[in-house]
Amino acid sequence: MGLHGIWSWISDTNRQVIVDFLRSKLKVGGVLYISYNTLPGWATFAPMRHLMTEHAQVLGSEGGGIVNRINGAMDFAEKLLATNPAYSRANPLVGDRLTKMQAHSRDYLAHEYFNRDWHPMHFATMAEWLEGAKVQFACSANYLDHIDVINLSPEQQIFLKDIPDAMFRETTRDFMVNQQFRKDYWVKGARQLNTLDQTDAMRAQKVILTSPRADVSLKLQGAVGEVSLSEGVYGPILDALASHQPMTLGQLEQATQDKGVSLAQIMQAAMVLTGAGHLALVQADAVVQAAKPKTDKINAHIMHKSRGSNEVSYLASPVTGGGVTVNRFQQLFLMAMGQGLKEPAQWAAFVWDILNQQSQKLVKGGETIESDEGNLAELSAQAAEFQVKVLPVLKALHIA
Repeated sequence: MGLHGIWSWISDTNRQVIVDFLRSKLKVGGVLYISYNTLPGWATFAPMRHLMTEHAQVLGSEGGGIVNRINGAMDFAEKLLATNPAYSRANPLVGDRLTKMQAHSRDYLAHEYFNRDWHPMHFATMAEWLEGAKVQFACSANYLDHIDVINLSPEQQIFLKDIPDAMFRETTRDFMVNQQFRKDYWVKGARQLNTLDQTDAMRAQKVILTSPRADVSLKLQGAVGEVSLSEGVYGPILDALASHQPMTLGQLEQATQDKGVSLAQIMQAAMVLTGAGHLALVQADAVVQAAKPKTDKINAHIMHKSRGSNEVSYLASPVTGGGVTVNRFQQLFLMAMGQGLKEPAQWAAFVWDILNQQSQKLVKGGETIESDEGNLAELSAQAAEFQVKVLPVLKALHIA
């Protein structure tokens, strides 16, 4: 079962309804995914959020709609900070967060900040709530959270290891990284695998590279800053995966053995690359085959809609069981291929015909391309790049 974007934005009464539902419906061995706003990361901004919500309710015009009330509340907050109040001097990052809010859609802000209920909580408080559902904490669902070297200093790692209670250790870790959003797995009737079973399961896990090999950076941003990944470890792994064919971690172990890469290093690299969005887990062959007709159907619908809209920028992969970013023009290139067109120049002409019928033009560098020739040239360049960099990945993911 999964709850995303729900828990922090509902009342205690509704939270109890969810807990009761989980207790009665989640079977033994079942897994719960839940995400929520976390303390202490939200502690400094919570007063400002409260003030803006109050402004929207007290001074905002009901007839003006939620968008105008949100804009008015943010304008008020900026004017307040311009007076240099003691609150902003004590919490200097509040201004930065307010600036970042301006870039978000007002629909997002209405849910995220201006909802009637808004309750960030500590990890320990979440654990208390879920006791009633009879589930136990398993791990963070954020892969990069499991890589201590990019999130914690050596001193912090030693400090945490000295904390005997796992739950209290998790709460303490949130203070070290100033956690403001958690994504966690909880399990009903969790049982710990022994070391041999863990190793067997990891060796059997299939993965696939979902980014072009050349586009994978060996620089990674973590809580401690930018970290450089080892070329000696990641280079052989990425080279083995560069064809975008699924491989088990055991097969990767064999393929990189002559480079001196260990299974432990492969496991950590898989976590890092998955967390960075370059690697994805692969489903069993039978599951892929069963899902393919369904993903083909939904992808055909999405691509058909993309003729007149860029509303959905994802297509479904039966290989990973998830969505893959595919922008509007790339979807239309795929549609052109589906109609028998084989060359990038033909795909570009196909897309330009669709755009031209709707008086739509491309924008490059912030400026509209006015001429037919210019639009076609830009689409041709994008189609050529799509053929070389994106299409091989989409074929491996059974999307193209």
